[in-house]
Amino acid sequence: MKKAILFLIVSLIIYSVQAEEHEHPKKHQHNDLGFANTLVYDLNEESLNYGIHLHFIKGLSDTWSLGIGYESIFADEQHHTATLIVKYHFSDAFSINAGPGLTFPSKEHDEYNLSAHFEIVNIYELGPIHLGPIIGLGIGNNEKHISFGLHIGLEL
Repeated sequence: MKKAILFLIVSLIIYSVQAEEHEHPKKHQHNDLGFANTLVYDLNEESLNYGIHLHFIKGLSDTWSLGIGYESIFADEQHHTATLIVKYHFSDAFSINAGPGLTFPSKEHDEYNLSAHFEIVNIYELGPIHLGPIIGLGIGNNEKHISFGLHIGLEL
């Protein structure tokens, strides 16, 4: 499983770098409303679950954006996290999102927990809509998960 994840990440990076050699850079100073539909592998429980991620991100410069996000994982123990997101655009098609999160109490864990979330996104633009594969990692006191899925966004 770890080799497959590493292969996907390296392939995504190589593809994005090669694609950008033939394109002119775009401006990223826009607002972005995004949704990710994901399969989430819980490394602690060794289980596969469904998850969603919603975010609103505001472009601050051609390369940096800042926003907020919400993640929900639908498992035996539901998981809900609010996240502060910092986004860095490596290219028109490739970005990394990272930030601290606050995971809400659940049946098994009756307190708030700090967490960190990281995402690699490869974007294909279709006018104001963009979509592409997303790979994410969430780490916290009571959680470690990897997510794979499809990101769909709308420039506002």
